[in-house]
Amino acid sequence: GLPGNLGSVALALRKTRRGRGAVLMAEPQLQVTVVDEKIELQQSDPAAPGALLLHELCTWTNALAGAFCQEHNLAALYEAQSAPTRCLVEGDGTDPVAPFEQNKIMPRATVQLDPGPHHGLGVTSTSPVVNATGSYLDLLVQQQIVHFLRAGRARYSREELVQAFHGTRAAWEQAATIETNA
Repeated sequence: GLPGNLGSVALALRKTRRGRGAVLMAEPQLQVTVVDEKIELQQSDPAAPGALLLHELCTWTNALAGAFCQEHNLAALYEAQSAPTRCLVEGDGTDPVAPFEQNKIMPRATVQLDPGPHHGLGVTSTSPVVNATGSYLDLLVQQQIVHFLRAGRARYSREELVQAFHGTRAAWEQAATIETNA
């Protein structure tokens, strides 16, 4: 397990988010590997101490990035999500079916230029800089913050961020169409 202090930090962050209404869903991740024509499935434990710490630190980092951009009037991309109409998961979400049912009724998160609450995460605002899968949006916000720290001014204007975001979105939609038609 995690050393006591790291585990305590993760649990404290999680408790704070839960108090703000976060919908905590423990969704297992499946990893599929093929070895010598044999398919192997491994299921990760989302409640494992390391996974919990990683998730909480990523959520906290993105919330700090959003607050930093707001405080310094930097144009940024924010993820926002309205509150769900119902919460099907309880506590830490140990029911294996509830997270999948909850996802079906969760409002879609949106990417926008103005900060807003992300109720699913239980944060007042979040700007993606750390994402488990990594994305171009993360890179844009990272570049904005780093450039500000080095040069004292924004790298991108709101208009440039909109243009970059819409270009990325068009590419995603095109890739989804190609994947669907394959």
